[in-house]
Amino acid sequence: MDSNAVVNTQLDGGAEFLKALRAEGVEVTVAFWAKLSEGYSYSLYIASPAFGDDNEKLFAYGVLQKIFADGSAFGIELFDVRTVRVDHCMAVAAAEVVRPKSAKAKVYDGATAFRGEKLGGYEIDGAYIYPPPRAAVTA
Repeated sequence: MDSNAVVNTQLDGGAEFLKALRAEGVEVTVAFWAKLSEGYSYSLYIASPAFGDDNEKLFAYGVLQKIFADGSAFGIELFDVRTVRVDHCMAVAAAEVVRPKSAKAKVYDGATAFRGEKLGGYEIDGAYIYPPPRAAVTA
């Protein structure tokens, strides 16, 4: 992946990968591509309750590996994916960026570009945050 930008291929592939992950029963709270300032490239961060304790992590990583083993890599690689807990500071900040501000707010279907210098206290060069799952929007 280009070290300076996430191209549409990665954004679209990430969205398809998230659909496959959800279809396998992994609840995704928030997902986003971010490039840490000291990092080399963008990574796809996925926050889920499934990434809590060790047994849940084993299940979730098994699902990740299954999706990639099925050849459904969607233009991304397993090493692009970073799993985080739902209470991780970057996940909380990303969820706030895309949280609908009212019950009547229209939710953008694509990834939202975030141009702030920090996300959850981490210095970043950029981020692209996927919209919340539809079930989360209706609440």
